[in-house]
Amino acid sequence: MVKWNKFVACGVLLTLTAQLGAALPPLFQTAEEIQTILKPDELSHVLPSGEPIIEIRRTDNGYELLTLRYRIQAEIKYISQPFPGPAQFKVHYSQAEKRTDVDTN
Repeated sequence: MVKWNKFVACGVLLTLTAQLGAALPPLFQTAEEIQTILKPDELSHVLPSGEPIIEIRRTDNGYELLTLRYRIQAEIKYISQPFPGPAQFKVHYSQAEKRTDVDTN
């Protein structure tokens, strides 16, 4: 009986340890999100050609991308998952808006 209890306890500990280690730390999750946001195939649909990104700001629901003339919101939508692991997400971009806080002339 004692051997069986030790076996079950080890199994439970291994399962918990594997689940705890499966999620990405915040730094790596943020890096993954920013890399996804900056993928040229998707960003080129909302950002005019030739506009360098000069700033990326974290917002409550994603990121704000600033160029010299435009502002774009990249909303992160997390996808629920049945198992622990790195967070799955999709990015939804707003249309590029002209910046009013800078002089573009």
